[in-house]
Amino acid sequence: MRSDRSGSTPGKDEAKAALELLRRLKPHAPGAQAVVWDMILRGRHIHTILAEIGLVPVVGVHAKRKEEGTKGRRAGAYDPKTVDLDDVPVGMADGTDRVVHLAARDGQVCLKAITETGDPHYEPLAVVRVQRHPNKHGYRWYGQYRVPEEYGGEAITVRYHQTEEDDRRSLNRTENLRPVPEGSEDYARLIRLRPDAESSNRGIEDSLYINRASAKGWRRQMVDLLGYARLVNAITLARCRAREPASAAA
Repeated sequence: MRSDRSGSTPGKDEAKAALELLRRLKPHAPGAQAVVWDMILRGRHIHTILAEIGLVPVVGVHAKRKEEGTKGRRAGAYDPKTVDLDDVPVGMADGTDRVVHLAARDGQVCLKAITETGDPHYEPLAVVRVQRHPNKHGYRWYGQYRVPEEYGGEAITVRYHQTEEDDRRSLNRTENLRPVPEGSEDYARLIRLRPDAESSNRGIEDSLYINRASAKGWRRQMVDLLGYARLVNAITLARCRAREPASAAA
């Protein structure tokens, strides 16, 4: 049993329900590659999504500290969470090896160095590819990152999933590291899907009379939900096709 250092509040069941939902949906969506969710998902949930369910979690990382009354991330008024990851030897052009110190900053893999003032400096690394390897227990996840030319310029491997070695080091890797970190182009492209899901929920609630369900029991309410989702999908498809350029007449 892996320890949970995520600091999640007891009694909050949204994350547990999310994992159960993903377990049920995955067999019906064999082509699914990622899941977009809000930051109710913490380290142990991220590990389950990676290692058991086999999806890329597109989820932000909680800030180390946020100033009270500020707009947070968008205004830059927060301290991003940082954690040391691994020391990796890399080959240099002259045949020698040099050790690079890897850290996670706001979910992104970085080279960590100490400046002349004694402060840490984090240089983000560009991801080359993300790899998923199945095994008998589920999946193992790794990322390939290119180091700068001054460090040899080769690609190094970084593990995303949590292991017992991480537990012994008191390193909550899945709480602090993301395959698709906030600030990356892929994150900006995929996180846009989340408001669509939120607006669907709000649309259903707005259609209810005094916020009362139109059906009794969760099974009947599920039928209502699926019917509403199909209606939204049909309208979306119709509007998208209307914007497509008309094909030239033969």
